[in-house]
Amino acid sequence: MLGAGGIVATGNANTLNLNTNSGTLGTTAAEGWSAAQNMTLGGELTVDTRQYDAATKSYNDQPGTTITLGGVLSGTGSLVKNGSGT
Repeated sequence: MLGAGGIVATGNANTLNLNTNSGTLGTTAAEGWSAAQNMTLGGELTVDTRQYDAATKSYNDQPGTTITLGGVLSGTGSLVKNGSGT
């Protein structure tokens, strides 16, 4: 789960390789987050727009939550969206 800061690359790291057979990118921030890095998908990646509350271990589905993947998505994997946000 990511907060409002999203994914931030430091130094010359402009590519994020997601080498997983499965995984989930979610948010703990009601407003969501964004990432500009390129991502190589090796498996199924789920982007969950529901806000996760660690204290109650529950999800709050808010239509206004936005997760933005602004880089190039490549690879043989797939992308699945969960939640009513965008």
